Amino acid sequence: LRRFGTADEVARAVLFLVSGGVDSTVAFTLCVKALGRKRVQGVYVDTGLMRKDETRRFRERMGRLGYRNIDVIDRSDAFLAPLSRVTEPEQKRKIIGEAFVAVYRELFGAWAKKGDTWMLGQGTIYPDTIESGGTANAALIKTHHNRVPEIQKLQEQDRLIEPIHQLYKDEVRQLGRR
Repeated sequence: LRRFGTADEVARAVLFLVSGGVDSTVAFTLCVKALGRKRVQGVYVDTGLMRKDETRRFRERMGRLGYRNIDVIDRSDAFLAPLSRVTEPEQKRKIIGEAFVAVYRELFGAWAKKGDTWMLGQGTIYPDTIESGGTANAALIKTHHNRVPEIQKLQEQDRLIEPIHQLYKDEVRQLGRR
């Protein structure tokens, strides 16, 4: 992965985890437009759970859009091995969330000595928060990989940026078309 600035050179830079889906791609694009390409580094993590040719198509699509500040990394072993004998859906979601956090920690460690100048960016939408029991009147339906305990801790420390967290999927799609 290329490094786009040290902690001293870049104030509050964002490491943005991009899944290739609409939500994270739109959220990443908003961050880039708001902060500039030098302050936002995208990372697409190939978990091994992608559809056939999805990673290749993602690379092509982002290239056509002119994004050079996004890396694609293969971490399929880190995701597939822990999931190999798990059948319970909620446990699978927690394993996936923990694997994403491990990737996030690895990347932050590689990029910055002063981790407090870096933030994590995600494409969380409002239904993710509701389903994870993240509102006053919502019970846990299912945990999303972007709502595991370490991500919650980053949120409490104001080190998490989620530019579309109050939107629904149809609103994100409209925004993406614009």
